[in-house]
Amino acid sequence: RPFQLGSVERAAVHTAALSEEYARREEEERRARDFRARPRPKSLGAPSFTVSKSTKPLTEIQPFGCRSDSRASERKAWETEATKRALADSAARARAQHEQQEQAAAEAAEARAKTSFKARPASVLRAKPFQVQR
Repeated sequence: RPFQLGSVERAAVHTAALSEEYARREEEERRARDFRARPRPKSLGAPSFTVSKSTKPLTEIQPFGCRSDSRASERKAWETEATKRALADSAARARAQHEQQEQAAAEAAEARAKTSFKARPASVLRAKPFQVQR
């Protein structure tokens, strides 16, 4: 190098210090990423829970009934009853309608019979003619 400048030496020192700082930071970050379990604080005293075998008996498996099964059977019984009631109601309505139609037909026949023309009997014609009294 033809010239010995102070700024070149300062730049080299600065670059070296900067690269050391980067290396130190990377090492700190790497150590921070590593897992370290901390011991239990002594201020908590002895552990409050100790593992021991259970004294309760084992659970017995018991059969169970789903509510949906019993509900389905109840619903089926209700639907058959509802169907029977509906059939009985429709039969009663049909009977009532049939009776009403028969009654209307009887009334119409009676009305026709009353309004039809009736000839005078021959015996009336042979009787004495009607005379007006003065």
